Amino acid sequence: FGSLGMFSLVLAVLCPMSSVQGQVQAQQSNITIVSDASTLGNKAFQPNPLEIPVGTMVIWTNDDFGIHSVTDNNGVFESDTLRPDDTFEFTFNELGTYDYHCMLHPTIVAQVVVQ
Repeated sequence: FGSLGMFSLVLAVLCPMSSVQGQVQAQQSNITIVSDASTLGNKAFQPNPLEIPVGTMVIWTNDDFGIHSVTDNNGVFESDTLRPDDTFEFTFNELGTYDYHCMLHPTIVAQVVVQ
């Protein structure tokens, strides 16, 4: 190894860079339930569709004056009822297309695409 080679090997073992380089920052995206949502159908959740990478936390915020929900069509996630200014969060850890709706207003539909 030589003295410099041995020093590099010991340094690599004692001070792994993975503690800095291996960390991946969690991503976050926001969806808004817009004002007058109950009359807007597929425009009530904005943006729609939302395209995100795996591991992204999505936060829905009810900016409407009415009560709504966020309910996955296949039962993967479901919020409680969301009053004005309430939020719901879900982290998408698997690839796929997630169609969802408001239980109180079934014509309000949207989609999250996890790539």
